[in-house]
Amino acid sequence: MSAVVAAGLLLALGTYATRRLGVELGGRVLGRAAQVEQLLEQGVVALLIAVTASAAVYDGAAPDGWARPVGVGLALGAAAVRAPLVVSVLLGAGATALLRLLGL
Repeated sequence: MSAVVAAGLLLALGTYATRRLGVELGGRVLGRAAQVEQLLEQGVVALLIAVTASAAVYDGAAPDGWARPVGVGLALGAAAVRAPLVVSVLLGAGATALLRLLGL
């Protein structure tokens, strides 16, 4: 038996075992899984906020000035009122460009 055939059989067996385990466990883990999923979603949101905040304020190791934080704030404000993504991005980029043109 070649290595490719062996790998294919192993993959098939693993896939079957994973699906069978899901059927066997059924609803026993759904309650706990929902809690874990909600916690992970909150963690993802917190991580995205932290990355956005640090990228908005700093350029490398030094603060970048006021243009970028104002642009990010405007883009987030547009997103908060459910503006389309293109509008949010263009508003933030345009504000940042305008403020940099003015010297901020």
